[in-house]
Amino acid sequence: MGQDIKVEIKVECTMSSQHQPERNCKANLTLSCHDQDKSVEINETVTRRISPRFIIYDPNLGDYRPTSQAFQNSESNHPMSVGIRSMLKSPEEDLIGYNDMSLVELDVKLLRALAQGVCKCPTRHCPWHGLACGNKTGSVRSAISKSARWLVRRPPAHNGPKAASKQDPRRG
Repeated sequence: MGQDIKVEIKVECTMSSQHQPERNCKANLTLSCHDQDKSVEINETVTRRISPRFIIYDPNLGDYRPTSQAFQNSESNHPMSVGIRSMLKSPEEDLIGYNDMSLVELDVKLLRALAQGVCKCPTRHCPWHGLACGNKTGSVRSAISKSARWLVRRPPAHNGPKAASKQDPRRG
């Protein structure tokens, strides 16, 4: 098996009033996930939920695809959440409670080639939860986006190629 994941959580709170103590709370999360972590096998696949706002029509493909924005770490640099595909009974299981979301599949081999560590990080509600850790530059996110395969595709936030072209004034 792989190395353990190190997690440190530090919470600092200052009370702005007696009635809203959590208003000024900040949590710092340090989490490391190494490429050498073998807890997720190299031939495994992982899933990623895709928000409807991160689905665009790509005229080069003649189809919809997830944008690279769907494959980034959080604003606080928390690693990208994924689902460990072999631990899911079905792809739809990863979408329970996320009725408007779509789902894609990614190869761990590709993620590791892009310097992304992939490790298990189960939660109480998602025992199949994992993390893809690493710096997600624009080119890394773009490569992940282009390699994503739809498992469940729901409607995007817009209504198709015409709506997509209206959003970009550079298109004719």
